[in-house]
Amino acid sequence: MRLLRGSVPLVLDEYDYRFELGKAELLRSGAEVLVISSGLLTMRALEAAEQLAQDKVGEAVAGLLALPDDVLDAGALPTLHERYGISSGKVVESIRRWLA
Repeated sequence: MRLLRGSVPLVLDEYDYRFELGKAELLRSGAEVLVISSGLLTMRALEAAEQLAQDKVGEAVAGLLALPDDVLDAGALPTLHERYGISSGKVVESIRRWLA
């Protein structure tokens, strides 16, 4: 388990989300892409969905984030998100390439 230092933005309040152990929640519906996320990266997935919605691609996005199966480096979150391709911008690029 990894806990963050500092404050973490509340992003799920607008979805009336309540955590239940062992249960997933669909935050956005669509037909082209399924993005699965957990924890803080759910914020990045929702940001990517918003960016893609402006392309008329993103209405299909529910959430996507995949990390390598490896021990990851430590560092500032924005830097690590870029390095491992899980920033909202990198997620948008990956989805656009996949849909092209």
